[in-house]
Amino acid sequence: MTHRRRAPFLLAAALSLGTAGAQDLGAYTALTTSLEQAVAARPAGAAATLPHLYGAQDAYEQLAPTLDDSSLRRDLETSLTAARATLTRSETELQAQVALTRGLLRKALYEQTMTQLAEGTLPPPQLRLLAEEYGLSAPQQAALQQRSQADPGGVARALQAAAVRKSAAYLDRAEKAASRPAAYLELAQAMAWYTPLQDTVSATPGTLQQFSSALGAAAQGQAKPDLTALRLELRRFGAALSEEAAPAKAPASGVAAKPPAAVAASAPSAVPAATAAAEAAPAVEAGPDATAPDLAALDATYQALARALAANVISDWQGQTQALAAAQQSLGQWPQSLSSNQDAQEFQASLRRVQNRSGLRPPT
Repeated sequence: MTHRRRAPFLLAAALSLGTAGAQDLGAYTALTTSLEQAVAARPAGAAATLPHLYGAQDAYEQLAPTLDDSSLRRDLETSLTAARATLTRSETELQAQVALTRGLLRKALYEQTMTQLAEGTLPPPQLRLLAEEYGLSAPQQAALQQRSQADPGGVARALQAAAVRKSAAYLDRAEKAASRPAAYLELAQAMAWYTPLQDTVSATPGTLQQFSSALGAAAQGQAKPDLTALRLELRRFGAALSEEAAPAKAPASGVAAKPPAAVAASAPSAVPAATAAAEAAPAVEAGPDATAPDLAALDATYQALARALAANVISDWQGQTQALAAAQQSLGQWPQSLSSNQDAQEFQASLRRVQNRSGLRPPT
């Protein structure tokens, strides 16, 4: 595993040379494929899953130098680490974490693609991959390519409309879910599809925090989190896209890096091929290790860490600090048979170091 210790230094050196305009599409595809394979392999056990997650990390290290947004790079690194951490938990939690990682990847690809499209430097294969990620059919992809030069804002709106509808569909499934794990997974998918939308002009600030809170409530065992505000926000977002498409206005002289929506194309109902494996896998109840009475404190620790991760992704520093404090507090409740284990002690020490780290992206 020497190459894994060396990789961060190689990655840092590559990033110091500057980012390329176009993303490494081969690395992007390899990363998403490895994540799908990890989900598919999870029923066979952690040992069968880990190589695919290592493959995802390798692909990410190739992709990272071509990502322009340093904040998204950090978030992706955190999310991939969290995916590996779920191997001690249930299959559902890996599926959910993979979904959140995919949401960050789509956001990075969407924003970079729109910037390059506005600058006239976009390689056609990158827009094609983005359209595939959003589930557009072949005819829709062709129409998007034809439209890209004359109406880049319309391309942005078409993709935003697709993401809004997918997020709303998963939110509806979360409300109708028959079990807590199923609701948790559907909520994670809904949040993942909203992630690329959070910085667009039609988005309401704070919506991603609402998703995070609902996901945290589901992780804590709340059977039916109140999703009314999120449902209304998605309806408002979709209506805003349609309203902006209605007037026959001259196109704006330029499109910003995070462009406004322009034409609300009908969003496809098909699920993207890249996420088919994750969505086809049924959400399963947490395994015996998650429900055994003597491991209730361990369960609380992981729930707190999940909340900390979700807070970190959306830059909710106060929420991150509170969740890490809750995780630290839960360590004192671990059963002696577990806390005396060397691996557990190393985990506890790592958690304490993270909590006490003064440079943990504090608010400015």
